Amino acid sequence: TYTNPATGKKSYTTSPPTIQPTNGSNDIIFYGFVYKGYPAKQYRIFANFLYIKKGWNALGERFGDYSSVGLFASKTFFRKVGVTFQVKGEITGQMKYDKNIDMLALYNIDVNSTGNKRLSFVPQVSYTRKNVTIYALSDLPFYQHVNGTQIGSSVQATLGATYRFYFTKMNG
Repeated sequence: TYTNPATGKKSYTTSPPTIQPTNGSNDIIFYGFVYKGYPAKQYRIFANFLYIKKGWNALGERFGDYSSVGLFASKTFFRKVGVTFQVKGEITGQMKYDKNIDMLALYNIDVNSTGNKRLSFVPQVSYTRKNVTIYALSDLPFYQHVNGTQIGSSVQATLGATYRFYFTKMNG
């Protein structure tokens, strides 16, 4: 927004689509999960796959498709402490747009500076007592390529707690 200091009149403008919570497109999401557990050793390996096929929005923009693969190894110690290691790969495609729109002039978006590739290591530790789990994880990128000039990601840390509740059938 801009307020004219002489008249006090306010002018508004739309935020660039890249910083809005959604771009208004309809997307298709494909997800897969593969799991192999070894209960006697309390050890698990698994993988997940995610692909988001981005659609066009009403402004003639199509954000880049997103692909992600995660490979996990997890072990439980003393029935309460869990340790998980993940290697994650992500690819975000470049933005597409209606060639009749000047994205740089209208939204200040350099389309050549969209899209990236990233590999990261994600260690996680958790502690469970009854229905409560406390966990901490960190996303540590070890390879990152961004197209053009844009902000890349750095180390991220997450600390959290979950509460699991169970529904039981009541005898009546």
